[in-house]
Amino acid sequence: MTMEASPGPAFTITIYRPEDREVWDTFVSQARNGHFQFLRNYMDYHADRFQDLSLLIWRGTRLIGLMAGHRTESIYFSHQGLSFGGLIQHQDFSVNWALPVLTSIRNWLQERGCKKWIYKTVPVLYHHQPAMADHWALFMMGANWLYRNTSMTIDLRNTFHWHKNRKRALTTACNTAFFYQESSDAGQFHPILTALLQRKYDRNPVHSLSELQRLMDVFPDNIRLHLAIKEEEVCAGVLMYNHAGVAHAQYIAATPEGEKTEALTGLFQNLIQDVYRDCRYFDFGICNEENGTLLNEGLAR
Repeated sequence: MTMEASPGPAFTITIYRPEDREVWDTFVSQARNGHFQFLRNYMDYHADRFQDLSLLIWRGTRLIGLMAGHRTESIYFSHQGLSFGGLIQHQDFSVNWALPVLTSIRNWLQERGCKKWIYKTVPVLYHHQPAMADHWALFMMGANWLYRNTSMTIDLRNTFHWHKNRKRALTTACNTAFFYQESSDAGQFHPILTALLQRKYDRNPVHSLSELQRLMDVFPDNIRLHLAIKEEEVCAGVLMYNHAGVAHAQYIAATPEGEKTEALTGLFQNLIQDVYRDCRYFDFGICNEENGTLLNEGLAR
């Protein structure tokens, strides 16, 4: 491992190298706010799209933090190819380290020509231990909010009640003979997702079919596909990302027929009450558009 020049008296920054994979993955699995998306088998699936510039932060000879990131021209992102990024913290990370660590990273980036740093924090839901010292450090450094999103999440320890509109939709779903099953074949879902995104937003999924299948194969316990089927036809699907007691709906899609028959409502009922009932949280994902400035009220209900 090649060491870079230390940006300060206490902390040293090194660039991630392929030979660091085991050290990186072990740290992620033990970190306060680690997530399987930070594992190299996940991050490296889109290595051809991003110029990886992930960082390891050391205090002396001790690894105390990671930063999953990449560079596009003069902008450093943490991370465009992941749901979130930011400082991945050691279990014993001290709040006293947050400001000097992030200041050191900023200085290190500036010395290498970066003029802007886009930083997406790990949602608190995924923290194994509280890990928000970086929020305070960013405030102290004068960071600006670019956008904020609202995530719709259910605490499954409490009794869950559907909104009255969803209750009507659930009645429709219950009156349709749906069969709910889990599938390991992304090909059953990806065409439905693609058609929906093209129909409503004129865009394609972030993941191609081959990428999605590869991720499902590599992370079978974390990435699970659930389908609503009627008369042997897939009407809706939800791709779930599961980590640390949080069941998160990463992709949600239905066919036009599935929309008419409320297939997704029935499928979510099955997931919440049966499949993921032992999880702490069920997260539907964000309900914002236009970089957080617009609330999709239909999703919010």
